[in-house]
Amino acid sequence: MTATPLILMCSIDNCGRHVFCITLCETHYRRQLHGQDVNTPIRVKMKVQPTTDSYKVCTCCKQNLPLTTYGRHAPGRESLSAQCKECRLQANRVQRSRAKIEMLTHYGNACVCCGEGQSEFLVLDHINNDGAQERRSLHSGRGGAAFYARLRRLGWPPGYQLLCYNCNCAKAYSPLKQCPHKIGAA
Repeated sequence: MTATPLILMCSIDNCGRHVFCITLCETHYRRQLHGQDVNTPIRVKMKVQPTTDSYKVCTCCKQNLPLTTYGRHAPGRESLSAQCKECRLQANRVQRSRAKIEMLTHYGNACVCCGEGQSEFLVLDHINNDGAQERRSLHSGRGGAAFYARLRRLGWPPGYQLLCYNCNCAKAYSPLKQCPHKIGAA
C-alpha cells in the first residue's frame, strides 16, 4: 500500500495555496520577510482574452474585425488599440521611413566617403568612433527611428556623418579606423 503525500496548505485563512516555506505560501512568506501585512488579500491578475465572436471597427482601414486582430493599447492596460495590428504595423513602417528620410536630408543624402546616394544603403556613423560609448552613457542600445528622434530633439548635432554600409563596416574593422577610400586618397 502506497502512502499519499501530505500536501500542506498556507496557514492564512482562505488562501488555498501550497506551502512554500514554513507554513506560508510564497506570496505570504515574501510579505512576512519584507515586514508587510500577511493578512491583506492577494490580488490575482486576470488575463482577459477577447472572444472570437466579438468585433470592432478599425479606425484606419474601417473594417469590422475580430478583437483577436487588435493589440493591447499599452503595456499593462486592458484596453485594445484603435487600429488593427496590420494597420499599426504599416503606420510604424511609415513613421520609421519618415524619420530616416528626415535624418538623411539633414546629414547630406549621400555617403561622405564614396558618394553612394541609395537611401537603403546609407547609415549614420559617429565621426569620432564613439558610438558604443554613447550607447553606454544613454543606457540604451536603441538605434534607428528612436535615435533619429533623439537627434531631432537635440537639433541635429554635429559629430555624425552618413556612410554607406560598406564604408561603415570597412571603417569599423580597419586597423586605422578609416574607410579604404579615405586611406587610398591620402
